[in-house]
Amino acid sequence: LILSVGRLIYYKGFEYLIEACGMLREKGIDFECTIAGGGRLEQSLKSQVASSNLENQIKFTGYIKQEELIPIYKKADVFVLVMVPDKHWGIPNVLIEALAASVPVACTMLPSIPELVEDGKTGFIIPAKDPAAIAVILEKLCRDEELRKRIGEAGRKVVEEKFDVVRNAQRLKDLFVNADGRECYR
Repeated sequence: LILSVGRLIYYKGFEYLIEACGMLREKGIDFECTIAGGGRLEQSLKSQVASSNLENQIKFTGYIKQEELIPIYKKADVFVLVMVPDKHWGIPNVLIEALAASVPVACTMLPSIPELVEDGKTGFIIPAKDPAAIAVILEKLCRDEELRKRIGEAGRKVVEEKFDVVRNAQRLKDLFVNADGRECYR
């Protein structure tokens, strides 16, 4: 099960994921793809799926609440996010969420992505707007259960180390304490 989550708008790159799924089908890869989210492009993306005869492989959830996503993450084998880089700067929460569920991720490079994803170790970096490259990584992950497990576990460790709320709150507090122990934010 391939999962992607986000608003269905241009710069999320879902059209490239759909093209990549067509390539997976041509290679005989057995997969399902769930695209979770709603937005302006929902009908055009569904039309792309229909014209590519991928209705049996790609499903849309429409808008979905955060608490409804957790079981979907837990069922996923692979998470992919093929954003258009000129419209994103931070780390997308959906990547952290997927890795927290030990789901291996493949995503487009953004300036902040190296904080979370080290290519081939804690996830995979894919070129923007390149369905063939997306299909290659997805095929590799679909065919190799051990790789999925190893990458998913490594990604989860990064999330536990770098994105723990309690640990990060303490780190932030420590930044605001002077060398003499006085708090400088009061």
